[in-house]
Amino acid sequence: MIAVGATIDAVARQYGGRNVDALVSLRRGLSKLWILIVSSILAMLAISLSGVLILILIGIPLIIFLMISWAFIFPLILIDGAGPVSALTGSYDLVKGSRWRVLGIAIVFFLISIVIQILIRIVTGIVDGFSEPLAVIMSSIGMALLAPVAAIGLTVVYFDLRARKQGLTLDSLALEMDPGAVRSSGTPPTDDLRNL
Repeated sequence: MIAVGATIDAVARQYGGRNVDALVSLRRGLSKLWILIVSSILAMLAISLSGVLILILIGIPLIIFLMISWAFIFPLILIDGAGPVSALTGSYDLVKGSRWRVLGIAIVFFLISIVIQILIRIVTGIVDGFSEPLAVIMSSIGMALLAPVAAIGLTVVYFDLRARKQGLTLDSLALEMDPGAVRSSGTPPTDDLRNL
């Protein structure tokens, strides 16, 4: 920092038509060292805060975009047998054009989950006054019953998107999952998931 201050002073002297003396410029740089340090710290803090604000403004929407775009990785791997990269690209392609809808459905599932968790906590809080072990057991059972709700919703939305985009029917789904499968419902092969 001293060297930078001395260089700036020397250039300023030259520009101003004054004599350039290295020792004078070094002393000037040294005399302003604390001001240079404090101003550098303030500048770095401002830049860091700006960077964080930019990251938040851009980062949060980007994170939400990616979460929605890649929401169906697990169904693609488990149902379609996709590999990791093809699951990422497949999910991205499947959601294309439906991101707002998928986001809305995800928000609804999230809110339902929160309400159910609150209800479970209220009930277990009441029971906790009578029997703490019973409250722990009830809380565990409630959370265990709640856990698959997101996976169920994800799978249903996955099939809905496939039906809308790829014309997936119940028959084609059964054949995809098990090529030797025969539907036991007796419904004609034309039934379409879009009409359910």
